[in-house]
Amino acid sequence: MLALAAGAGRMKAFSDFVVGLSSLLWPIFAFVALFVFRNEIKDLLRQLGKLNRGKFLGMELEFRDTLKHDSSSEILRAYLWPGGKYDDGRRKTLNVFLRQLGCGLINTQP
Repeated sequence: MLALAAGAGRMKAFSDFVVGLSSLLWPIFAFVALFVFRNEIKDLLRQLGKLNRGKFLGMELEFRDTLKHDSSSEILRAYLWPGGKYDDGRRKTLNVFLRQLGCGLINTQP
């Protein structure tokens, strides 16, 4: 009986060792794979950076180098800094409306 218990204990220890080893091996394998294929990955990323238009999973994608101009930042700045001076009352009023919409709060200080 005692021999069976000792054998079971060794099997449990070996099982724990294998589980621990496997949790360490995948990051090591990933690092080695990245190191070995670093030039290919660099080339792939460079090619993807040049991509402007394509199809992926049935969707057509188009990328642009520039963003469309959005004037919301200027509007917000003009509202919160009328005449170049910060107005905390306007911030509080804006936050009331944002809360009603379920949006985050503006915590801008001069």
